Amino acid sequence: MSESIAETDEKAPRSAEEAQEAASPSPEGESPEKGAESAERVGATQEEQDQFPREYVEQLRTEAKQHRQEATEAAKRADWAMTEVRKLATEAACRGVITDPDALAWDDSWEKDGSIDHQAIRKAAEALAKSSPWLSRPRPVPGLGEHSDADQGVSLSALLRG
Repeated sequence: MSESIAETDEKAPRSAEEAQEAASPSPEGESPEKGAESAERVGATQEEQDQFPREYVEQLRTEAKQHRQEATEAAKRADWAMTEVRKLATEAACRGVITDPDALAWDDSWEKDGSIDHQAIRKAAEALAKSSPWLSRPRPVPGLGEHSDADQGVSLSALLRG
């Protein structure tokens, strides 16, 4: 019996403050279940504080969309510019060899380290001219046409002057 009295004395509040604390609800809530709910609310408010305002997120998404569109347009312009550079390089290298430079399809091996190998394009154009003679540019025949400026002695103005 003395043991049960000692246990009861330990459980009993020793002062009025302890009695009031024992009677009042816990700081986390009135019951353990409510304490868990309030802890979840505290966690939820912490998560809400970690989130950005909706307007700010929408603004960021709009800016990102605009940047993606600008990047797509820049890529299209770069592709167009590279196509034009290749076309001009092919025309320049094929000048005097074939009549239609568009007949020579672009080969990626002609481009090395960002620069274009005009000699390789020229060799490909000469090979195309040999395999397809109708594409080759006509060569002047020696002995035909003008030879020098000395042969231009006859002119209308010279005839009118007398």
